[in-house]
Amino acid sequence: MTAAFQIMQLLVPVMSTTLASVQSMFKQFGANTLDNVFVDEAGQATPSSVAGLIWRARHFTAVGDPAQIEPVVTTGEAALRMIAQAYDVDAKYTIPTSSAQQLADNASVYGTVRQDGSWIGMPLWVHRRCASPMFEIANEISYENRMVQGKLTKKGDQLTSQWLDSKGTTSQRQFVPVHAKVVADQIKTLLESGVKLDDIFVISPFRAVVAGMKRALRGQSGGGDGAKWVDSHIGTVHTFQGKEADVVFFVIGTDATSDGSANWAFQKPNLLNVAATRAKKAFYVVGDRKRIGPKKYITVADRLLS
Repeated sequence: MTAAFQIMQLLVPVMSTTLASVQSMFKQFGANTLDNVFVDEAGQATPSSVAGLIWRARHFTAVGDPAQIEPVVTTGEAALRMIAQAYDVDAKYTIPTSSAQQLADNASVYGTVRQDGSWIGMPLWVHRRCASPMFEIANEISYENRMVQGKLTKKGDQLTSQWLDSKGTTSQRQFVPVHAKVVADQIKTLLESGVKLDDIFVISPFRAVVAGMKRALRGQSGGGDGAKWVDSHIGTVHTFQGKEADVVFFVIGTDATSDGSANWAFQKPNLLNVAATRAKKAFYVVGDRKRIGPKKYITVADRLLS
């Protein structure tokens, strides 16, 4: 099996797969049988999900950002502690927020120390995706203002980012129907100004908001390409990490009765960091500005957006 794979690599030197497929794809491979393994978005990968790959790799590189989406772990923390104790595994490998990226950072000789004392291995400080104010939002809430702006914005190429202040009552969990109208109206304005529909994302921290936005905007899409756009360009923050668009709408949803959900969304900077850095040219926050604006981390967006 190993020999056949190496022969195939002469024709296809670089192959890609998902962590979910690794177990079946490399089941017959032993230790040190893969020359170079790169794991992208390693900040979302749990240590256990990459253990088999590391064992099979001669050289392993984790590429990711621990300041963005953390691993999604469904096993309870108490159960993970019991497993760690039973097999004499250090807790740093099993805590729910631990990622393959963090462990790779800890093993890196080159790096820097953050203000909280954590070690970041080989940080790439030059940012080349986002214009202002998305760059400044992310830089302040997640990167201690250490990033350097590497994106050159041509005159007239920049769109205006805004907070679309909209109050309303939820109809299904965190979804506020009036927010769908606000987004639809702004998208219409953008299309009239020359922005292409495929260059627009609508994202939210909450699946209920995503479902509500899809229902509302699908009804206005007229079918065809518009319906396809609804399916592929509206989703949760988690599903859009690693993607980018010229324009991003960040729909927070919630009302006074579901304000706890908004507090959860901004208890850490990660979700806002990912949302803002999906946008290359313009970032729109949709929600009740008076209630949401003062919350931790989002207050930076409140200050920088018009």
